[in-house]
Amino acid sequence: MITSLIFYFGIFITSVGSAYVYAKSKNANKYIIFLIISFISAYIPAALRYDVGVDNLEYLRLFYMLNEIPAPEIKFPDILFSEYLYVSLNKVIYFFGLDAQWFIIIMAFLTYFIIFISFPKRYLHILVLILMTNLYFFSFNAVRQALSIAIVLYAVALFLEKKYIKTYILLLIAIGFHKSFLFFLPIFFSFHFIKLNKPIMIFITIVGCFLANFVFRFNYIFSFLTNSAWDTSANALFLEEYGMTLGVLLRISLIVMPLIYCVLFSSNKSDKQDKTQNILFLLFPLILIMEIYAKQIYLFVRFLSSFVAFYPLFLIYIVENKCKYKKLFISYIVIGYISVFGINIVKNHNGIIPYQTVLSK
Repeated sequence: MITSLIFYFGIFITSVGSAYVYAKSKNANKYIIFLIISFISAYIPAALRYDVGVDNLEYLRLFYMLNEIPAPEIKFPDILFSEYLYVSLNKVIYFFGLDAQWFIIIMAFLTYFIIFISFPKRYLHILVLILMTNLYFFSFNAVRQALSIAIVLYAVALFLEKKYIKTYILLLIAIGFHKSFLFFLPIFFSFHFIKLNKPIMIFITIVGCFLANFVFRFNYIFSFLTNSAWDTSANALFLEEYGMTLGVLLRISLIVMPLIYCVLFSSNKSDKQDKTQNILFLLFPLILIMEIYAKQIYLFVRFLSSFVAFYPLFLIYIVENKCKYKKLFISYIVIGYISVFGINIVKNHNGIIPYQTVLSK
């Protein structure tokens, strides 16, 4: 366990630290080596992993099945065969005579490269922080979904630039790798036509939570902080001796903090900041309801993971605002994300321990 902590935190410190130096540099060409170090330190371990991540071997086997080569039993559903870009990528790799490991190598490269180029240089350290703490280990397991999340992140950046055609093209590409991302089409449409203010957002959140409790006929909204609601949930990082789902509360608080900031302390809003605030107001009720009912409705767990695409936007929103409490909010969020990163290692979420490479198989 100590070895794994040192290994993964070494990757974290190298990648995030190098990204920070590059983002803060005034001469991008002079400091480009830090950009390369940041990318390579995250990419190489992900590209060369073997049997690291719960579904890693299944993706390798499915590569052969998609190309009609005898392989061990496959547990993936038939719906994968209709996700045209995912299937096409497998077939292209096979066409060039490459083996299944190249699927992992290429998917890791595409995922991290898209994240690195999605927002301007000055935000790179924020993007890498979110990548390492929220998506890195997840990408070891949910390979297709992680790439789609990266694509949606890029789509968010384009949406803020009012490049709407490119935004929806990227969304269609994301759907081509994971059909669950059809869910984001109506969400992005709502960003155009629905504008919420603070009172309406609070009302929708409260009414939505209780209405969902009635519709789903669950009583978990009242026992949300107890073990009985979450102790068997794979999505909960809960501290047994306190009888509370601290991991769930931590994740929610990392969304609530940007919300509190934009409601109480934000100022000097630009057009982009107005859009970001509206996106946060629209998404928060939905995220909260999904967090509460994720144990009962597994599909919510999958959707919650996909909302990581919006997390950099919320942290950038705080960074770009002027407020004497800004450093306090940023410090809490950064510490929270690092805590999630450490807990994921200790709990071995996504099957990341022990780490081994394809060179040692």
